[in-house]
Amino acid sequence: MTAKEAPHKPVLRFLMSHLFYGSLGAVVFCWAILHFDVAGIGTMIERSSEPLLWQFLLFFGNWVTFGGVAMAVAIMHLGEETDDDPGPSQNEDG
Repeated sequence: MTAKEAPHKPVLRFLMSHLFYGSLGAVVFCWAILHFDVAGIGTMIERSSEPLLWQFLLFFGNWVTFGGVAMAVAIMHLGEETDDDPGPSQNEDG
């Protein structure tokens, strides 16, 4: 398949690369929460009867959040900032 046949591939590659960076941030953030036992979350998860479930929920929720934010920021940075239209003049009488 050539680039002409699949114009969506560069966009998907762009989004997936930013999703990866967001996912990496989520993993580091969740590891830090568990490692440093922030607010006793690590201890509560260790003492739980279902620690893998709670770890999954912690990591999945943060993965969705961090990945979504990373992709959204990447999309918002695609636009160009221009100063062509200065807006209404400050010196108008009226």
